[in-house]
Amino acid sequence: MIENPQLYISFGKDLYRISTEKITSDSSDIDPDRIISGSSISGTSQSFGYIQSANFITGTTGWRLNSNGDMEANTGTFRGTLIANTLHIPDENTTVNSFHVESDGDTFWGCTQTNFTADNDNAKAYILKSGVAKFQSITYIGSATQYLDFNETNIVVKGVLNLIGTLQLKSYTVATLPVGYSAFAFPTANGTYFDDWTNPTNAYTDDGNYATALSNDVYNDYSVFGINVPTSTSSIVGIEVKVEGHYTGGTGTPTLHINITKGGDWIATSKSANLNLTTDTVLTFGGPTDLWGETGWSYGDFTDPIFWLRIQGKDGGGNATVSVDYIKIKVYYIDTQNPIIAGSVTYASNGRKAGEGAGNGTGVLVFYDLAGNWIACDTGATVAA
Repeated sequence: MIENPQLYISFGKDLYRISTEKITSDSSDIDPDRIISGSSISGTSQSFGYIQSANFITGTTGWRLNSNGDMEANTGTFRGTLIANTLHIPDENTTVNSFHVESDGDTFWGCTQTNFTADNDNAKAYILKSGVAKFQSITYIGSATQYLDFNETNIVVKGVLNLIGTLQLKSYTVATLPVGYSAFAFPTANGTYFDDWTNPTNAYTDDGNYATALSNDVYNDYSVFGINVPTSTSSIVGIEVKVEGHYTGGTGTPTLHINITKGGDWIATSKSANLNLTTDTVLTFGGPTDLWGETGWSYGDFTDPIFWLRIQGKDGGGNATVSVDYIKIKVYYIDTQNPIIAGSVTYASNGRKAGEGAGNGTGVLVFYDLAGNWIACDTGATVAA
């Protein structure tokens, strides 16, 4: 039907209007992509439910506009206001380099939609509609005398920090307080490469039974410690080995030498200490900041079965008997997802205040000390539930 002077085409109950404006007869003025031919636009294809460019391939080329309002295209320019319900870049199921804005205003980075909904802390960073925020790094550009800087292990404030409102600390139970080290781990296997000591399995536990050898340079290796270092750890900061033992006989004081592997290979530097005659003494090799002369340690270096520790008795005339009751190892680390260092402060929800009995803790502020313990701020003692 033609009316005033417009052309209308009817499809069922729907009526569509097509402009009857004259197109110049000079072919040089005609844009091929705007020619209306029959029921289609040149360069496009149409169907009930969508219209798309002729070269449309999902996720690759072209564009498509669906009848429900969904659209897929490449770069777009909007000269007005963009109104959206949610925003996911590149999509809601991508973790790496992703950015998301939810319909309620919560914004987060580096996490899938599902994982963020399950636990906000799964995201690398977020800003919630409530005003709560999490970031991996913060730098405040202020005056020369005041600044706020986050150096991946702690926040440094130079000048005065004024809080408007409250400072909220994450709450833990005493049992779940985070630490910056693995628990001391004992070996459960030995003799993979060196098997020259007598009763080497006696060094698995602290029980007064001894693995023994003469101080004539013989070795024994130990492995399968079950060391627990988080996979998110980016920095190993120290390795500590403790050995309890003594010596008897000989013509001098023997030394006990300890060596460990990195990536399955024995490192170049070993550590040694003198044993005491007859009386057991706990010898410490390494410590919270000692990397044994190596760099680039990672959690994978301490997994089973590629981590080994080797002991060796030397000196003492070569005929002293070296006796070892136990061997154990601890690994110190900085976990980038939850960095804990000396001076870190948090809240133990069931920690005991002064005067509270066992099992009746009502919560206490705690700090992390140089020895790797959480200390109750009101008592100065290691926190207990």
